[in-house]
Amino acid sequence: MWPQWRIVAIVVAVACCSASTPVQPPKPVVHPIWTACPTTSSTGPYLQEARLGGSAAQLPRIGDDFQPVAVIVCDERMQKRPDGGEDLVSTQYEGTDIAELMTALRLPDLPEKDECGADLPSPKWLALRDAQGRWVRPGTPTDGCACYHGHPGFGANACANARQEVLDAVRRLTLTAVRSHPVRELRSARAAAAGCPQITNDRAGDFSDSEITDQFVQQPASLTFSGPVRFCVYRIPPHQSAEWGDTGHFVRGGVLSEQRRAALQRLLRAPRAGARCAIGSTQFVWLTNAENQNLDGQARVQLDGCRQLLIDARTGQIMLARADPALIALLSAA
Repeated sequence: MWPQWRIVAIVVAVACCSASTPVQPPKPVVHPIWTACPTTSSTGPYLQEARLGGSAAQLPRIGDDFQPVAVIVCDERMQKRPDGGEDLVSTQYEGTDIAELMTALRLPDLPEKDECGADLPSPKWLALRDAQGRWVRPGTPTDGCACYHGHPGFGANACANARQEVLDAVRRLTLTAVRSHPVRELRSARAAAAGCPQITNDRAGDFSDSEITDQFVQQPASLTFSGPVRFCVYRIPPHQSAEWGDTGHFVRGGVLSEQRRAALQRLLRAPRAGARCAIGSTQFVWLTNAENQNLDGQARVQLDGCRQLLIDARTGQIMLARADPALIALLSAA
């Protein structure tokens, strides 16, 4: 058995050794070869909305063992086609003058602060590439602002902002577009020609499911269109994910004839009071002033299911009613 003094000496030596060993920060993942910019899913936000702060603030910071020679910046933007339709287009940019950016990325985090500005800058998604073609997505130093500051379950950098020096360095990069491709269609040529959005929510269904429905049922509201009426018909796909909810996809649309507009006005004058209804709709119509959709208010009419009518008047009054069968027939034939 070892003497007690020797055991104490070993414990002290181990403790001293442990205390002097520096904690190594995590290193960023080095990917073997760059292929292409990431793209968002059909339901996710545009890549440009994924701030360089936020998720990037939680990534490991770049060290001296990775020597980048170029920066890759990925961006997604809406682009109109010659046929009037619109696509979400992904573009990859590259630049080699990265000295200012590297200096900014190696700055420390600023101390956390309580008061922050409301405007959150949104620089693009970026990566760094070395001479061998390997790449990393670097973590960013934060400015001390966290949009979930004090919220349980979120760390200080859960939604942090990058330091201003990083934002400025990204903004001043000299970049060249090297490739571009469409990610998905945002608006079809038919929807554009009809003057309708590609997707929109069935607000009649939203209000019908709401706990505050009763207060809207008790508020009579009228809707009179002062000009031509645009109609946009939408279908809610079966087995749609919960993330999309009551989102309808464009089917057809256009401007009602003067005869149909006059008939519509008569049917909207005295809608029957509605009530909460659990039967979902698969098709609905959105009605607005064709010249200015904010001028007179709007209406949404379910063509099946509960056949609810939601009137959203320009005065701010909202009424949930039951659509007249004649109204359903008029809009189904439009």
